[in-house]
Amino acid sequence: MLSDEEISYDLRFRPTGLVNWIKSLLGYGVTHWFVTNQRLIEETRVSGGFLFQDIPHDKISSVEYGTKLSVPVLALGVLLSLGGLVSFLAGAADGAGLLLLVLGAAIVGYAYWRRQQVLAVHASGGVTFSLAISKGNRMDEFLWYLHAERNKHATST
Repeated sequence: MLSDEEISYDLRFRPTGLVNWIKSLLGYGVTHWFVTNQRLIEETRVSGGFLFQDIPHDKISSVEYGTKLSVPVLALGVLLSLGGLVSFLAGAADGAGLLLLVLGAAIVGYAYWRRQQVLAVHASGGVTFSLAISKGNRMDEFLWYLHAERNKHATST
């Protein structure tokens, strides 16, 4: 950090999953984003050290935020539901059609429930920072601080 830099907001992120959880206990694979009054900083801890990138506020060209569904899981749920519906309507008496229909609907619901929030920051010069964060983490504050710092910098130059 520079001597005249102040951190407005920071975001700590660890990818989901058992292996990533174990790695984070050891201090690896955790990503920090810091919004300062001058730049956006990304620091990721990896074995043997860390990766560090920064983007000055005046170089940020766009910020994208949205959600992303897992297409393979969603497709599996839809296919199972359709197969179960066809089997159920064809009059399968063993209940397999109803089971497939319910299982497919549950998988579609799971895919929707486990959708990820995606944040990408693009800068002039081709640099991109991106995160895919699982459900439960909110990005509103981070986006607000990033926008506020960008606006402060735009009005001061």
